[in-house]
Amino acid sequence: IDDSSNVSAMTLSTSDLCIVAGDLTQMNEGTIKFKDMENNDNAVKVGETIVTSYVSSKFLSGLVIGYVSEIKVDSNNLTRSGLITPVVDFKHLQEVLVITDLKQTQ
Repeated sequence: IDDSSNVSAMTLSTSDLCIVAGDLTQMNEGTIKFKDMENNDNAVKVGETIVTSYVSSKFLSGLVIGYVSEIKVDSNNLTRSGLITPVVDFKHLQEVLVITDLKQTQ
């Protein structure tokens, strides 16, 4: 949710890559933003599961981030962006697990 944080993500069903960007203002609305998803023939719909991607060197892939709540084609007609409803209720978070070991490379 931090304004300076981004994570590489993807849709679970089609593996379309995108960037999930932190936005404290948007978090007050109960959503987070995604951007830079290729505008291709894959049907990404509201309700689609967004997970961490295999691209990141910092995060394990397949961790659920949330579900698409809004999607639109950007003005450049090349990418899509929208909103995600996170699986975590950040306003009522009581416990946090911090992973200190680095991701294992293969």
